[in-house]
Amino acid sequence: MTPSISLRAPGSRQPFSPDARIRASPFVGADLTPTPHASAHGALIRLVRLNGLRPSDLASLFGIRVQRAQDLGAIMTFSDARQVKFAAALRLSDVPASWNLSLWFPFSAPSSLMKDGWQFRYCPECLRVGYHVHLHQLPWFERCPWHGAALATTCSACSDRIDTSANWLTGHDMTCRCGHTLIDTSAAIEGVVGPPPEAAAFLDAYLDWAARERGSVTLAGPDSYEAPASLLGAVVTLPRRWQPWAPAAGPFHARLWANTGRPAPGALQTLAELETLRRDRPGFLKLSPDHANACAQVAADLALKLPAETLSDGEMSLFLAGAGINAPTSFDPARRPFSAEVSSMVPWQTSAGNFLNLTCLHPAAYRPLVELLDAFMGAHPRADFHAQAHAGELDLLLRCCRDVLARGYAEGLRSVLAPHVPALWDMRRDRPHLCRPWLLVRRKNGRIASVRAVWEPLNLNGRQAPETIEAADLANRRRERCSSLRRKKK
Repeated sequence: MTPSISLRAPGSRQPFSPDARIRASPFVGADLTPTPHASAHGALIRLVRLNGLRPSDLASLFGIRVQRAQDLGAIMTFSDARQVKFAAALRLSDVPASWNLSLWFPFSAPSSLMKDGWQFRYCPECLRVGYHVHLHQLPWFERCPWHGAALATTCSACSDRIDTSANWLTGHDMTCRCGHTLIDTSAAIEGVVGPPPEAAAFLDAYLDWAARERGSVTLAGPDSYEAPASLLGAVVTLPRRWQPWAPAAGPFHARLWANTGRPAPGALQTLAELETLRRDRPGFLKLSPDHANACAQVAADLALKLPAETLSDGEMSLFLAGAGINAPTSFDPARRPFSAEVSSMVPWQTSAGNFLNLTCLHPAAYRPLVELLDAFMGAHPRADFHAQAHAGELDLLLRCCRDVLARGYAEGLRSVLAPHVPALWDMRRDRPHLCRPWLLVRRKNGRIASVRAVWEPLNLNGRQAPETIEAADLANRRRERCSSLRRKKK
């Protein structure tokens, strides 16, 4: 009898499926190899142009559901769900790491840091062949490193802002209203060519540098901000070899504190008092002797600069008492009654210690210090951190907190005092204005090596500083009331 012959391959067999699936993406240009480290938005607009897709195809072909008026660039940058859908449509095994904006930061921070005020930014030469990379969005770059072209947010023909909404006519995506198209379809199709060869090497080197920096650098910023792109350009310092493509120095004031290795006496008690800043409405902050001296000097310096007949005798005494000086012989007191409101602006000296009224500071001036404390201590309780801290770390932390608080107090004091002292509006250097600090904490060999602060002016018009501080205090009061109600319900 003839033995039977099996035509089936040995091994396990996969069950039949009614759903046909191909290994390669059916779209022209879906191979991302010629466009190294392209952004998700860059890959999408390239596919749209090369395949002549319509806005409705975003949902039917890629599973990306958006409203036509929405910014497609922002959605593809900050929506993890849309990135997952897009990667699956391209038959990718996983979402490319280059689509994650936070991996392009040389400091530890979430991608959402740049979500507010997001604007599509591009290199005209790169986008001409349908290539866009997150490096072009980073505010610490002003020029494309391989083309040398200035990065733009507007049309090169009419200077109008580029519209990246999900609303275009077929074949006219990434086209300005003036008719100028940013993508040359022929150039993008020819061999499906992307950027020059040196782009990949530069991007690899940059991402390696950014990864090393993220391992040792943490950004502590305010809890609310508007469009921080220009400020972040001043926070980050690129290596010297990349400086030709960095923006020029902006109008931001910066300061650096280094670890000197000095001990910090009384640090544990000071750290305990700084925890007050975590409250919804801190009220009064108990100051260490060092912090009290810094704030007292601020009050005394301002009092001595004010014109004659500004402060009463009692007010001048309070402003100068903390610095241990008397009023000058040329002092001419104001001809008005003593003001309890003005007197409450200076640090209070009591038998229990020195206290600073935080209602005369804008919360943006001291909230970043909470982030700074977290960056220093991590998950350790105060006592454990105090016992395990390396030499000089606590001294560095307290010096930074002292100077940041003193500057915030100086700005807040001038702003709150201005309605009572109109002459402040005419003083150039001491004219009321408000800033918020961004703090960059750097570690070296497992210990805190330095803290760099960059102050960003708040976007205020005219004489809005006093009203802004008052509105912030009212918001803190409402937040405090709501949190107390939640505690009672529990």
